[in-house]
Amino acid sequence: MTAIADLLVRTPPGLLLIVLGTVVAVFPGRPARAVGIVVPLALLGLVIASDPVSHQQARLLGHTVSLYHLDAISRPFAAILLFATALAGLYAVSIGAGLKERVAFPLLAGSAVSAVTAGDLVTLFVFLQTGVAASVFLVWARGTERARAAGMRYLVFLVLAGVLMLEGLASNVLAAGSGQPGSLGSGGPGTLLVGLALLAYCGAPLLHSWMTDACPEATTGGLVILPIFITLVAVHALLRHGAGNEYLLAIGAVMAVYPLLFSVFEHDLRRILMYGLITQVGFMLAGIGTGSDAAVNAVVLHAVSYPLAMMILLMGTGAILLRTGSSNAAELGFLWPAMPVTAALTVIGAASLAAFPLFAGFVSQSWIIDAVRSGAGQEWTRVLLVSGAALTVPAIAFRVPWLAFRADAPEANVPEAPPTMLAAMAAAAVACMAIGIAPGMLHSLLPYPPETDPRDLDGVLHQLVLIVAAMLVFVLFLRRFLETPREPAAVFGVDWIWRRSLTGLALRLGRSIGRARGGGGLAPRLGRSTERARVVIVAGLMDLAGFVIGDSRRHFGSLGTFGRTIGIGNGVAWIVVLLLVALVASYATA
Repeated sequence: MTAIADLLVRTPPGLLLIVLGTVVAVFPGRPARAVGIVVPLALLGLVIASDPVSHQQARLLGHTVSLYHLDAISRPFAAILLFATALAGLYAVSIGAGLKERVAFPLLAGSAVSAVTAGDLVTLFVFLQTGVAASVFLVWARGTERARAAGMRYLVFLVLAGVLMLEGLASNVLAAGSGQPGSLGSGGPGTLLVGLALLAYCGAPLLHSWMTDACPEATTGGLVILPIFITLVAVHALLRHGAGNEYLLAIGAVMAVYPLLFSVFEHDLRRILMYGLITQVGFMLAGIGTGSDAAVNAVVLHAVSYPLAMMILLMGTGAILLRTGSSNAAELGFLWPAMPVTAALTVIGAASLAAFPLFAGFVSQSWIIDAVRSGAGQEWTRVLLVSGAALTVPAIAFRVPWLAFRADAPEANVPEAPPTMLAAMAAAAVACMAIGIAPGMLHSLLPYPPETDPRDLDGVLHQLVLIVAAMLVFVLFLRRFLETPREPAAVFGVDWIWRRSLTGLALRLGRSIGRARGGGGLAPRLGRSTERARVVIVAGLMDLAGFVIGDSRRHFGSLGTFGRTIGIGNGVAWIVVLLLVALVASYATA
């Protein structure tokens, strides 16, 4: 038994989750579902009980990589990921997921845990890309045309971010012989590329469209973990390698406000929550940019607190989607009488996200704002953070339950959410309230001893005044956003560039390619009969491919200019010319 226990301690928990979860996922049924809940909880206990370790080091291409590094920063991130995995497994019991989703779920969860417990950025990169590849199947498993298209955009966007990160790591290896970027404030080209890629995974300004576009199209169970896990991995990497970077402070302060401006125009509950999630990540980036011990503590505590609140809201929205077939407020009715338990638990999640006193987000959000106030950051960053905290209350925490369970719509005759869904939401709600009432139970997971407790009278009164003032302004000046929308609407951010502007350009390009071939191609005919950009683009590319193949056959075929047999003298002449070019190039770069 001692040997087995030692083996379990030395084996990365993320790899255990991947192997066991993937194997069990192939066999549907109650035992498999039970394993999906019990295994993450067992690994959670193992991570909390383990001492700081660094195991499974190996040499790869002349460099040392570490598959498992558990310390004061990685432990709380791994713990919340494992607990969230167990909650999501319990939540998904009643959904009846298909094989694609059952396999993708443990792959994403295990990859996220492995990424935050990785001892170097090369290992983190490998597991992060594995998680991205698995997560796209949680979108495609929805089975709709919108999910298929959104999943493809999601995959392309995050793969491009992965290419940037790989280029940055390769640059660091060539420049310094290390896959570590050091501080993200060092300014090297490789470090900047790694930082830019991680910001894309965080949903930073202008790089957030994958969250608001693809994540709401994921399956009911997939959305509960997909955006939270990807962003937590990126936040962990930035915390470990970018603490104290003033640019992260500025970016985080902007992220705390700007998504909320978009959210008030959105009526799809899932997309509203994605904007709220970006705001919470912004608070953590601001704390990372501050870089003090108190700020690091605040970021770690917020990384444990906010996922629980966000999961409750996402679970509640998923339950509504399961029972009504929609998450758009324009298509929902008065759900409070039909789903009272779901509504009550959703309100608890909203209170936690709003940082209401005695709920999970209150302590961590107050710590972040206090750390920025006492740090060396500009005053405008603190103003933006306070504004983000205030706007979160009406724009997300109040608006989502109102649109979901409002009384100004006809009463909906639907059943309550399944018991396992309610159990998962209740477990997360209990955790949120426990953290808010007794945050000291998490102090052992913090990297540094906490210095203050915002639960004194002044802190509580300050937060209550902030919440009441925000609600009053919202009710007086923005009441129209509480009204029932007349019809579903689409809200575009930076993704308008490729979903509207570039689509129109591609339409014209596809038709031009066809006309360039004398009007005999596919694109002009399709362009006249339909306005579906994808069809016209594909037809234009087919025309272009036909043109390239025909022209290549003409020039490189057996009788073409470059394909026909030439004399020995001409061949030698070409070789001499190429050697001269190579010689000149070698001298020029010497």
